[in-house]
Amino acid sequence: MGFADVFATPPLTDMETEDCSMKTTNEAQRKGKEEKEEQMHVYNAWLPQWMVKEVKEEPQRFHKLVAIMREEILRVDSPAARLATTKWIPVINAFVKAKTELDNQDLKAVINLSLELLLETSDNLFIQDQWARCISRILQKHRKLDMKIQWLPFYKLLVTTHFKRRFSYEGLGLKGDHLGSIIALVRCCRRYFPLTSAVEIWHEFRPALDDLAHNSSLEAMGFMALFMPSTIMDQVESGLNKSPSSWVNECLSLWAGLPNCRYWNFQWASLMARCIKHSKGSSFDWKPFLQPLFSNFVRSFEVPVGKAGAWCPVNRSVPRESFLAFYSKLSSPPSKEIAKSIVYLIKPGNATQGYLETLIDLLEQFYHPSNGGSWTKSLERFLRYLIAYFLARLAKEQRSLGKTHVVLGPVERIAFVKTLMRLIERGQYSKNSSLTSTVGSSACLLAFVEPSLMLPYIVSTFDTALDSITATHQLETALETLAFAARPILLASTRDSRNAGMSPETWESLSKCKRTIVDAMFSTLLGLDANDPPKTLATLELYCSVLSSVGVVGAKEDGGSGALPIDWSKWLDNFLSRLFILLVNLEPSTTTGDTEADDAFLTVCGSQYNSLVDILFCRTTPPLYEQALKTVSKFVRSTVLPGAANEIGSLCRAAVYANPEMSVEVLLVPLMHSIVSSLAESPSTGFSGDGVRTEGADFKVGLSQALESTVVYQLTAVAEGIGWGGAALLPHGELIKKVISAAFNAPSSKVNSAGGSVLTCLLGSLVWYYVTDNFPIQAATDGSGIDAWYATKGGSVPPEGTTCKWHSPSEPEIKLAEELVNLHLQGSLRDLRSICQDGPQTDISGQLKEHLRVLLLRIESTFSGLRTCLPDFPHPIEELSVPTLAGASGVTVGSSALREEAAEIIHQACEYMLENRADDTTLLKLLVDVMGSIIDYGNSENISWLANRKALDADAECVTEPQVNFINGSHSQRRRRPIWVLVERTMLHFTWRASKVGWRGHLSTAPAQVAVLCQDLLNLSLLNYAAVRSFAGSGLEMLLKRYPMLVNDCIPKLTDAIQEEAPTEDAATGACNVLVRSPLMRHLMQDWDAMASFLVAILNSDHLETVKTHDAIGRVFGWFNFCFRGVPVRAESDEEESYTSMITQLKEKVLDTGDAVGSTHWRYNLMAHGMLLFLLLPPSSSNSELDASITSKTRQSIAGVFINNLTSDLPALRPLSVMALMFLLPPVPRKAVKNGMTKGSARPQSMADGTSMENIISSVFLAQDFGNNVVKQLSHDHNYAEGHSAYQYSSMNDMGLTALMPSVKRDWPYTRTWDSNSSGEQFSLYYTKLFKSLVRESGSSVLQQLRPPLEEAARAVEERGKQCIAAEIIAGLIRSDMACVTEAWHDWLRPLLRNVLLQGTVESAVEWAACVRYALGRKGRSGQQGPVLRSCVIECLAEPLPKRAATSVMTKRLMLLQAALHELGPDQELEFQAALLTEIFDYVNHPAAQVRGAVGNLICKLGANLQRSSGEELTRIISNGHSRVQDWTSLLIEGAKSAAETIQTQGLNLDVSSADASSDTSKKALKRIETAFHFVVASVRSGNISIFMPVLLDLLCPILYMQDTWDKDVKALAKWCMQLLMWQLYPSEHLKGVVTAIMSAATHTNWHTRVAALTFLPPIVFRHTFVMEPSDLSGLWNQVRGLLLDSQIEVRELAATTLAGLMKGAGSKLGESFRKEAYDDAVSLQAATKGFKRRKLEPGSVATRHGVVLGVAACVLSVPYDMPPWLPSMVTILAQFNHEKWPISGTVTKTIADFRRTHLDTWEFQKLMFSEEQLEVLSDLTSSASYFV
Repeated sequence: MGFADVFATPPLTDMETEDCSMKTTNEAQRKGKEEKEEQMHVYNAWLPQWMVKEVKEEPQRFHKLVAIMREEILRVDSPAARLATTKWIPVINAFVKAKTELDNQDLKAVINLSLELLLETSDNLFIQDQWARCISRILQKHRKLDMKIQWLPFYKLLVTTHFKRRFSYEGLGLKGDHLGSIIALVRCCRRYFPLTSAVEIWHEFRPALDDLAHNSSLEAMGFMALFMPSTIMDQVESGLNKSPSSWVNECLSLWAGLPNCRYWNFQWASLMARCIKHSKGSSFDWKPFLQPLFSNFVRSFEVPVGKAGAWCPVNRSVPRESFLAFYSKLSSPPSKEIAKSIVYLIKPGNATQGYLETLIDLLEQFYHPSNGGSWTKSLERFLRYLIAYFLARLAKEQRSLGKTHVVLGPVERIAFVKTLMRLIERGQYSKNSSLTSTVGSSACLLAFVEPSLMLPYIVSTFDTALDSITATHQLETALETLAFAARPILLASTRDSRNAGMSPETWESLSKCKRTIVDAMFSTLLGLDANDPPKTLATLELYCSVLSSVGVVGAKEDGGSGALPIDWSKWLDNFLSRLFILLVNLEPSTTTGDTEADDAFLTVCGSQYNSLVDILFCRTTPPLYEQALKTVSKFVRSTVLPGAANEIGSLCRAAVYANPEMSVEVLLVPLMHSIVSSLAESPSTGFSGDGVRTEGADFKVGLSQALESTVVYQLTAVAEGIGWGGAALLPHGELIKKVISAAFNAPSSKVNSAGGSVLTCLLGSLVWYYVTDNFPIQAATDGSGIDAWYATKGGSVPPEGTTCKWHSPSEPEIKLAEELVNLHLQGSLRDLRSICQDGPQTDISGQLKEHLRVLLLRIESTFSGLRTCLPDFPHPIEELSVPTLAGASGVTVGSSALREEAAEIIHQACEYMLENRADDTTLLKLLVDVMGSIIDYGNSENISWLANRKALDADAECVTEPQVNFINGSHSQRRRRPIWVLVERTMLHFTWRASKVGWRGHLSTAPAQVAVLCQDLLNLSLLNYAAVRSFAGSGLEMLLKRYPMLVNDCIPKLTDAIQEEAPTEDAATGACNVLVRSPLMRHLMQDWDAMASFLVAILNSDHLETVKTHDAIGRVFGWFNFCFRGVPVRAESDEEESYTSMITQLKEKVLDTGDAVGSTHWRYNLMAHGMLLFLLLPPSSSNSELDASITSKTRQSIAGVFINNLTSDLPALRPLSVMALMFLLPPVPRKAVKNGMTKGSARPQSMADGTSMENIISSVFLAQDFGNNVVKQLSHDHNYAEGHSAYQYSSMNDMGLTALMPSVKRDWPYTRTWDSNSSGEQFSLYYTKLFKSLVRESGSSVLQQLRPPLEEAARAVEERGKQCIAAEIIAGLIRSDMACVTEAWHDWLRPLLRNVLLQGTVESAVEWAACVRYALGRKGRSGQQGPVLRSCVIECLAEPLPKRAATSVMTKRLMLLQAALHELGPDQELEFQAALLTEIFDYVNHPAAQVRGAVGNLICKLGANLQRSSGEELTRIISNGHSRVQDWTSLLIEGAKSAAETIQTQGLNLDVSSADASSDTSKKALKRIETAFHFVVASVRSGNISIFMPVLLDLLCPILYMQDTWDKDVKALAKWCMQLLMWQLYPSEHLKGVVTAIMSAATHTNWHTRVAALTFLPPIVFRHTFVMEPSDLSGLWNQVRGLLLDSQIEVRELAATTLAGLMKGAGSKLGESFRKEAYDDAVSLQAATKGFKRRKLEPGSVATRHGVVLGVAACVLSVPYDMPPWLPSMVTILAQFNHEKWPISGTVTKTIADFRRTHLDTWEFQKLMFSEEQLEVLSDLTSSASYFV
């Protein structure tokens, strides 16, 4: 599969010419680049100017990188060279992620080279996975490349790797990653498929969709949905010779062909959504297809309707391969796809909006908090994507005005928003946090589309929640929603030319919204409550959102924006006062000073606290800033809050950042003086290097707890504030030095650590580049004072000239930084070297440990502050030629020599500590930190970027404006955000660039100092203390990621730690902890010597005795198995010798251990066998060096070892050996089987020699009793006593070799499985396939050895394990299609199978059914071929039983026949099927229930096949005397109807005693109807409902009639049938029959039948709302309405409930007239009773009066959460019937209680719709009178 096969561009040889032409056009391309300078991304344009110049050169750098990469890839000539190309992937990803405008030609070259490399590397899934991810990233970032990509190579790659049996071995982890990356790549490439590809894909996969019973149809549908481009609609006429309408009809027909399959539903929904979106602007009319589309949509939402469950009881199972590739948990229901389809179906004037409103009518009730459940997540996704696609469509239309033919106008927008508002109202207070969040953000987004609709609703919701007493839980959600809506409120309430024509009412409404914002700024201050973190965070979110939009905060005369009429000075005082109270209450009650995790909620990710205080100080007028600074300074100096130190630090940081000169003097200098004075009176250790030491400084005594807490608190505040001081700190340099020295000299580890933080922040403030004005106050651009928000692309970018002010370190700052480096880095290094070389010079009262800790802390703090400002280790010049990105953290301080010196001294310190202080975990962990700071150049920036990226994304959620803004008409290409967010993101982008500068994964050598520290970290990772080992292991992992060439130096020590003779448990577990890390595991997969030493070490570790070490080694080997990529390529002869020696050693190992009876632990026995398997399996490439190096003799001999293991007594070894043989036994081509093996010989003659696999297998099987032992041992793996296999895994380590091995078989059964009896209980396909392969390899020799044990096992009818293994072996033998098996069939196999049928138990019948099903199963991917012995097996099963055969035998035979029919198609063995159909109709009244159930299933399968068979074949069968084929449906229907009538006339329902139920006629009727019900169940579960629809409609009435009988089995079966039929979607032509059946049952004389009709009706109406005729709906309505007057109270009450449900959706119009009539009837009835005395009423009168009341109750219950204008009078008239007798009074009480419950949260404002008289009536009715007041 070459380059030319994949791409529409010229082949590789032609690319050189293309390359030359590219060089000739470089000048023109560079000019184009100059024109694109204006389009530079904001995050790049706002970088420091010197860096911007370098950024502009990055396209040229990338061009150079592509040239280097192309040159290397063109020289690729070996697997090792292909693997080496992956080093370019991180560099390419960095350029793609840098937001630089790269040349499209360079990007295309990278994609072409990568795709060629990907498709040529078929033997290494890792390389394919890595390059696929790289290409996907490029295509996701650059979506407008001019290129063509062929689809067929990707399809072949997926099928070969994941959908066919693969005889190479890769771990499950790699296989899963590869599958995901290739699927993602195909989705990205789909837009670049040629125009003709859509037709090609349709022709490729469409034929497989004809046979929906076979799993190939599911696979084909998955591939079609994956590959099909959306251009199919444009190619239908020219490519398929049919109109688009007929093609859509065909698709909808196929979609409906598999009704009960979530996977099928998702694939079609996805495909149709893409087609609908692509055809949005075309002339194609979707109107004729709206009904079936929306019917499929509503069916997809599995919600509880009536008494139907929340989940469809039937779902077609999906093969494992298809499920993993094309499906996920979020795929059902396809909410995203449905939303996408609906949004793009909407056109001006079409009916889609009406259909959407009806759909919302049906679904809105399930959004309410009281009606949540498992369906809430899917409904939340539906709402979220409706909004997302709606806004995306609007944005695209606004960008393409004049080009787009179909544009949504104001009418369509208003209708859509009104519809979605109903879902928002329902879900705003949901108990599901995801739905609540989605509702809040959706309301805000829609406010930018239709502010006059959404903003008053948002404000009223907030007012209600704020004033509510009974629903205080709503305030948090209301606050968050108001925070999202703050900006649209401010924009909409500003007068301009766009809203000049606004009506006074609308303007007043929007002005009220603005006043609400002003009031909320004060009224919500009490929401700052330490005891209610969610409400506090929501309040901060509101303030942050408002302040981000109002521009400059402050009075207008002082320069404020005036956007809000608010007294900012008063608000600021109140806010800071409440904030200080909050911070005081955060202080823990204990005296330890430690805060609990919950107390730090203000600084967690997602909190707006930091952003709010930054805006508060940076965007205020000078008077307000001074006011806030004085208030904060006073609080910080007068209060000590160790529990809120970080929060106080954030306040100090924000103040210093806004005005460094003033805040340093007012805020920081007093704090620093306080620190110095506090510590001046305390003992000094002199550890800071200043020489100041006092006597009595002892860490054991330390500082007082109060002093320590105070100093740590103040140091934390100073550290946070000092980090942004910059040049303002220079006048106080000496004071800061004293603070740091005093902190390091203090005898307190907490104070020392806080001093280290001050040093780090100070250095960063002096030498880093950072933005000095994140919140520029000149952002407001109009007279409204509202802050202007900007996008990063398009016309809404910041104005030209807008840029960031960067801190550029001055000479004095650099000088001060160098002084600090000399003092605390170089000085500490000197002291540390002195201690390590000469020991401590003076006795420090035994405090050498503390001295070392402080020295290391000073070094670590200095490195953390310098970051990459201290140059990296020097690298060879030739290795630095690869282009990299522009970036830097700050100015250069020091030199590489200083870093090298630090590395050398730290190495000495490590040796010293390992020798003298190996038990000091604190020092060793700090030492690891120092090593990481020295080695991991750029890692600090990367960690900072990762931490801040997530926090900034969370902060920006509430301050994001969508692309469309109909408030002021300022639409944009990207979402807009405040300028401070853009500046923060620019700074974050700057940090990311700095982290990438030093990352050079392509280096081939490492500095000597790094190699030394690598060994030190390795030693530390093997220490005795787990904390140090874990810490050092993480540090070593980071080092090896940057310098992977050092991994090879670590392997020997790690393997020695595992296999040495006298190992320590800690060293072994430490080595295992390191080996599982990604750099080590990756190296093991790439280097043969490393892998060999690793495997040898694992085997030699069997002398370890502790459980802990065994578990650790098991985890390592399990992870090795999971990540395995294949044996590395061996290029040298000594490596080949090592490989051969390794194979020999492993073979001897497994032969010596045998059954693990000796000294070797069984787990090591398993691992040895697993290693042997790994090493013998080659990659899939036939020209691989590895494949050529393995002789067939070696593989065959190893296969003999695994065959011998089948008789092992070790339980876990047998399944492993079976799987190993599945890999080792070579596949036999189908052609060879067909042409060579079934004609008399076991193998072709060319394969028969003395060392062939055939002879090896034969020699093993010819051993004495080997066949008996195999059957006996393998039968033990089928233990039915506990319902599981005999070997139970005790841990993941035990199952690593078997459960984590990839499957070598496709998921079986290959056809639809709807009856579990036909696939076996413990039937193993692995065992079956194994014996099929064995008999194919050695033929009769294996067959003869298996005959005696099989016959013995078949006779052991009570031993289910033996029965199961016998069934598995016989299934494999029959399916092998060998000539010897054909001969054995007539000799002994047929009698054996016949004896099994006549003698076996029913319990083992499921395994024999699976045997028959596999033996007769279809062959080939599409199931078009059949086994040779199919007819023989069918003939054996069809042979009649003896006349007096037991019921169990008959049941077993029918189960086997049913299994056989699963694998027979419509036109296969028709004579047999017709004869069987005639036979089984004699058993419909059989006394055994099992037989009747099997008969029902068989009738379904036979009938379906005969119905699908061709007309000619069917005519021939009928002419041959099989008349039953023609009239079986009428027999079934008439028999069921007759039986139902008999049951009713004989009095078998619940109303009559069972005295008359014993007649033979009645029992016969029950049996016959039970068989019919089994047929109904089978029809639905088998997916044949569309074929039997007329039959099922005729049986629907009997099903409804039999819902309540005295026979429990018939009753349960009837209810199950009704549950199944409730979920079906009936075609329009059959829906009338369903309606007729319901109406017939509703008028039945038996009230149980009427109840059944009412139960069945709601789900049917719900799922057929869009296709049901109005006349049918009206008929059902009238029928239910009539049942309100039924004589039976149960019927009346259920009719009222049903009627309430029918008033939603399509029945809403009928409900309007009914409400009026019901109210009038109630009023008339109430008036008729006035003036009359109480009298005894007749029963009929009670039913009539009750029916009137129930009608009113139904109206009340039809709107459980709303308060329409008619509802108060309806509730009031209902309450007036409370004094009637029961059951009327009971109905009134219950209805009013439900009304109260559902309106509880909104009663505060809904009660305003009631008059005083109405409220008084209601208050008399309830015990809680205050509710209605």
